[in-house]
Amino acid sequence: MARTKKGQAAAHLDRVAKALVEMQVSRDLWDGFLDHRRKLRKPMTEYAQVLAMMKLWELRKTGNDPVAVIQQSILAGWQGLFEVHGQTPPSRQWEQL
Repeated sequence: MARTKKGQAAAHLDRVAKALVEMQVSRDLWDGFLDHRRKLRKPMTEYAQVLAMMKLWELRKTGNDPVAVIQQSILAGWQGLFEVHGQTPPSRQWEQL
């Protein structure tokens, strides 16, 4: 049975909520990022939020704190999520010694 658009949106938002908990990102911070995107006139769809969670997960695996990633994007006025500037991922710290 095919899902309705409403059902798909609910499923996407459920995935986002679970990812936020797993990455220890507060709902307030995520809502702040979504508000930031709306003010940039670039609101995120439910599916775009899932993709953003996937991006955060990848950044986390490379040593970036998801909270710092989101805060950096808001403070810099960016619409995307990027590696934290000035933060060396743990796997590359030995190269600087």
